[in-house]
Amino acid sequence: MKHLHNILSSVCAIRPARAGWWIMFLMLVPALAATPQTQEHKGAAGMAEQALQRGDYQAASRQYEQLLEANSALLSSGKAGSGWASVEYNLGNCYYRLGEPLKALLHYERALLLSPSDEHIRENIAFVSAQSLQLDETQAASFFFVRWWKSLSQAFDLPQWLAACGVSFVLLLICLLFYFFAPRLGWRKAGFFLALPMLAVCLCSGYFANAQYRSLTVRDTALVMQAEGIPTFSAPSASSATTGNLQAGRKVTILDNGLKDWLQVESAGGNVSWIRRGDVEII
Repeated sequence: MKHLHNILSSVCAIRPARAGWWIMFLMLVPALAATPQTQEHKGAAGMAEQALQRGDYQAASRQYEQLLEANSALLSSGKAGSGWASVEYNLGNCYYRLGEPLKALLHYERALLLSPSDEHIRENIAFVSAQSLQLDETQAASFFFVRWWKSLSQAFDLPQWLAACGVSFVLLLICLLFYFFAPRLGWRKAGFFLALPMLAVCLCSGYFANAQYRSLTVRDTALVMQAEGIPTFSAPSASSATTGNLQAGRKVTILDNGLKDWLQVESAGGNVSWIRRGDVEII
């Protein structure tokens, strides 16, 4: 116990400026560790970008597709990092220039999965949905807190949420050490009251990081890829009754993908139905 008191006394004796530098260091290390490494695809991506700048959208799209196919395992593992969002985003730009808005929207949506905080991707999704596909993007009303919570979850990308979780956890441990072992009452009180916001940040950032990681690995959303729209059915059979129609570019949530040729999905309005697997693409 005396050793712990001696250690804490030494820590508390650090000048405020030096303590600030140590806190900055603790915050920087996990952020650097979470930075995605993109050296493996820089060469191929650079060639595709050159073709894109020349206006050779056909060649650029082919090169981007090959790059994504060669790294499909990495992308599906959830470890690709937000650096790959630019590949999906540029591929979406290529398809838009080639007059294929459905494919453009698909790759914009995939880019958004990798980088949910990117406003440019959101703007392109909104533009293609409204202008090219004439989708009505009105959504059901939701509570302010629900909208705020969703907006907060998309404020940062997965590596940034992981860094925030790691930093806040380390600071939480430091605060708890002060609370339990600091030699002065004032330091113990400060440790207790600082531990509370650190715990909240740690829990929230961990939750958001887990949610983003799950969205990258589970892939439970799909996009309608038939220009004329697709019918929905009450059962996984073409002879069953049709329950409606899904417009081209609509995004649906997959509830059951256990059948080879059919998917049970939920649309934005909450309607549950069955659709043919070949009519959609997994985002």
